[in-house]
Amino acid sequence: MIGVILNNKIGFADTTGKIVIPPKYDTTIIPFFSNGFTVVKLKRKLYAITKDGKEVELKLKYDGFILHLGKGLFIHLPEPKELEELDEIINISKNIYFAMEALGLTEEEVLDHLRKSNPKIKELKKVKKLEDAIKLLKEKAWQERGKEIMKKVFYFRVLPDGSIIEFRERG
Repeated sequence: MIGVILNNKIGFADTTGKIVIPPKYDTTIIPFFSNGFTVVKLKRKLYAITKDGKEVELKLKYDGFILHLGKGLFIHLPEPKELEELDEIINISKNIYFAMEALGLTEEEVLDHLRKSNPKIKELKKVKKLEDAIKLLKEKAWQERGKEIMKKVFYFRVLPDGSIIEFRERG
């Protein structure tokens, strides 16, 4: 089976060029058939399609990126905005040290700014070292947003009949 595009819609033809699955899909997640099926997207919904054209909707809990890892195994990642938030949490220290250096601020000036700009984090008032303040900010950011975003990262396997086995990594 090979992918065909007609009027900006995707379908599939056999090796003789005969269209087997009419072009109606918006995008493909797998641009070829793997383990007897392919995965396509139509109006924000995912479908597994068998070579004979049987279509099964893949119902996932969250929107986001789907990457095919091969042999019917996929990883689901959150939306780009959420991934950026996760990156910001991870890079809090890099951003603070960069700003400190660029503006020529002392550690005490940075600490004072962090305390004023994060009044809800009462523990910041007691912190004496910038490195401890950064650690505290990361912990708070992770508690508020990081854990929630990471819940949206999971793996799933699509079986040839279109059913899904969903699982997460431990840790």
